[in-house]
Formats: sequence, structure tokens, C-alpha cells
Amino acid sequence: MLQMYSPICGKAAPVGNKCIFLPYAAVLAAAYYLLPLLMDDTGSAMFILLACMPLIVFVSSFLCCRRHRFQWLMIVLTVVLFLPSMYFYFNSSALAYSVFYGIVSAAGCFAGEFLS
Repeated sequence: MLQMYSPICGKAAPVGNKCIFLPYAAVLAAAYYLLPLLMDDTGSAMFILLACMPLIVFVSSFLCCRRHRFQWLMIVLTVVLFLPSMYFYFNSSALAYSVFYGIVSAAGCFAGEFLS
């Protein structure tokens, strides 16, 4: 199995080790749970939901898959982390955003794998 150093785990960790997702999950969680606090009106909400969050998701997925090769778990993690924030800040119509963020995450993962 491919070995890579993980600063979170502190040792050479196999790619299958789930510790590699901690920094990327922290960035996604911060984006999903802190950025909605900046939404004041419809315009700022659409900017955050359709520009800021997809950019953060893409860059996070790209960096993860560039460093650790393609990881399906990153795509799943992107969607699963968004689902609770959907109920905190939005309504059930925001379920479409979770699918959109999953697609953006998949694009970031494929781009990261291609450029690694």
C-alpha cells in the first residue's frame, strides 16, 4: 500500500488511513457552518452558496486528491458535512446544493488525480 507522511497522524500513514481527511474536513466544516452566518439578504446568500462554498469545496477536494490520490471518501465527506448545516441554516430545498457540492467535489478530485 502506498505510504505517505501525515502531519495529523504524525507517522507514515497508509492512504487508506482516515486521518488524512481531518484538515480538509475542518475547512469544509468551517465553510458550511460559519459562512452562512454572513448571509444578510438573498444576494449575499446566493453569492456564498453559489460562489464561495463551491470554490472552497473544489480547492479542498483538489488538494486532497492531489496529495493522496483519488479518494471517494472526500466526495462523500463533502455531502455528509453539508447535510446538518442544511437543517441549521436553510430548508429542505437546499438538498440540491448538497448534490451540487458533491459534483464540484468530484470534479476537484478528478482534477487533483489528473495533475498529481
